[in-house]
Amino acid sequence: MFSAAWHSENSRVLELLEIGDELFWEPARQTTSGWAWTGHLAIAFWLIKAARPSMFVELGTHGGNSYSAFCQAIAHFGLHARAFAVDTWRGDAQAGLYGEEVFEELHAFNENHFRGFSRLLRTTFDQARSYFAESSIDLLHIDGLHTYDAVKHDFDTWKSALSASAIVVFHDTNVRERDFGVWKLWQELTQFYPSFEFHHSEGLGVLGFGQQQAPLMKRLFELGGDSQSAAAIRRIFASRGDTFRSRSQVLDLGDKIASLSSDLQQQSHRVSTLEHEIVAHDATIKDRNQQIQSSAEAISNLQLELVRRGEEIQQQKLTIASNDRIISANQKRICRLAAEKSAASGRIEQLQLELAIIRKELGLIESSTAWKIVSHISSSFQNYPTFRRYAWSLARLVWWTLTFQLIPRFRARRRLFRTVDLIANSRFFDASWYLAQYPDVAESGIDPALHYALFGGTERRNPGPEFDAAAYLQRYPDVAEAEANPLIQYLEHGAGEGRVISSVDQFQDTTEARSS
Repeated sequence: MFSAAWHSENSRVLELLEIGDELFWEPARQTTSGWAWTGHLAIAFWLIKAARPSMFVELGTHGGNSYSAFCQAIAHFGLHARAFAVDTWRGDAQAGLYGEEVFEELHAFNENHFRGFSRLLRTTFDQARSYFAESSIDLLHIDGLHTYDAVKHDFDTWKSALSASAIVVFHDTNVRERDFGVWKLWQELTQFYPSFEFHHSEGLGVLGFGQQQAPLMKRLFELGGDSQSAAAIRRIFASRGDTFRSRSQVLDLGDKIASLSSDLQQQSHRVSTLEHEIVAHDATIKDRNQQIQSSAEAISNLQLELVRRGEEIQQQKLTIASNDRIISANQKRICRLAAEKSAASGRIEQLQLELAIIRKELGLIESSTAWKIVSHISSSFQNYPTFRRYAWSLARLVWWTLTFQLIPRFRARRRLFRTVDLIANSRFFDASWYLAQYPDVAESGIDPALHYALFGGTERRNPGPEFDAAAYLQRYPDVAEAEANPLIQYLEHGAGEGRVISSVDQFQDTTEARSS
């Protein structure tokens, strides 16, 4: 009983809306892009039959499924109409971006089938609006960006171009996800205009904008107010739409299979190429392995040579270090000898000066009356050496007395004896070491302590191994500037002042460490 009523309602709707063969047409164009619209292709055929527009404009065409269906019906019914598709054919955030081939393929199809009345306008919706006069469009299909703001903007921008009999078609009225907002605008517009909504394939809304609607369009809107009739209309077109959607899915699968087959073929070719490359690489690797083996042997030989050269270099370094030490010691000895030479030169100059003074004094003595008397006495007692020696001593005493030198000379001699005793009794003076270290002193036959008191100190000679005179003078410049005997200065003053001394070996080791 339900089935009979269902069929009865379907028959009544088919008769009232004059739905005929267009329900069973095959689309001239059906692509996998925009496949959701393929569920409404039969509706597009019937809308052209019912509205019979003189001007048709579609905003948002993409692959052209919907636009081609409208144009196919215009051509079939022989309408004196013009059709325009407006799109940039670059895509958007919702449809995704696509390449130039989408426009080129649709343009070729349009030129081959509908060039007599159809044009593709590659521009934005807002820019295209100025190309159409007021109240000139009878059928407007809005299928651009589907946000609420975008679709409302499109409707508000183009509604002034709609004619008195115009209808407006909205796609995706039944999508309530992401940022789709067509459904919201559709609800607002249906409060003011007659309408009918198909729920399948994401939803398609048909809005009767103009006051002078075609008879079949009026009948559609009237039947939409009856729930049974509306359900029958939706069943009829949804059933046919499922066929087209299934075909689109099959086409999509075919495209994917073709793409996968192409990929597989490319992969097979790539595998074959890689196999040849692997064979070539294996041969190359074999050659490289042989080269590596040869290189490894050469490296091993070089490493052995490097070890040998390293040992030679190390031995040369040891030799150089030994030579450096010898050179350093010789340089220090040269420096010390130069210092001693300089001191000796100074001492020689001092002795020469003293000799000159003595010779001058001797001249004065020899020219004096006392000397003449002593000389006469000495000549008279030439055969008496002891007496002559006492005579000479007496003459010196007389001379020193007459020239007021007797007391200072006694004091100087007493000071010299005291200094010699101080040196000789010091633990820092080693007479044997001094004579061994300075052979010239031993050859002179002079007492080593007396020599050091008269000459050694000023010549910066070391009195023994425990006292380095040069180190002491270097450490204390005030002693050097005073030209004082370093050992005497230390014994009389330096020790009490807490001054530091160094042994000869200690000072030499410190100097070598600083040099290195």
